[in-house]
Amino acid sequence: MLNFYTSLNQYLAATLASVIGAALLISVGIFLSSIFENATGKHGLEHLFFRAAGMFGGWWVGAIGGCWLMLWKRPLSNAVLTTTLLAVLTPLGMWWFMYFIKRTDLSIDKLGFWSLIGLIIVVLSLLAQLLTNMLLSL
Repeated sequence: MLNFYTSLNQYLAATLASVIGAALLISVGIFLSSIFENATGKHGLEHLFFRAAGMFGGWWVGAIGGCWLMLWKRPLSNAVLTTTLLAVLTPLGMWWFMYFIKRTDLSIDKLGFWSLIGLIIVVLSLLAQLLTNMLLSL
């Protein structure tokens, strides 16, 4: 029974830390791109790259960094494997997200856009922790 609670704590730690880390760094990335737009005085498509880089870079680095910070007290092999798997799975989640956005025309100002990012981060971090537990039990 104790092993179940330890495993549940690992899943919760990986998930919550990934979501919080990604939310913080996505916010910072979008904020910095907005500052860059206002500093240059140009608005529009020429700054779309910086906004997208801030959002996706914040998503990837924030999720992986948050997961690493919450799991670093665990055995090192567990934390390294979980964050490595999350680093590999996150671009696949981003690709699926972009495909879904293109198919449904969901805009950035809707709550569903941000909820979908959060859901993808939760699913990927749970999947990374599940795969880690499966690989370590072999």
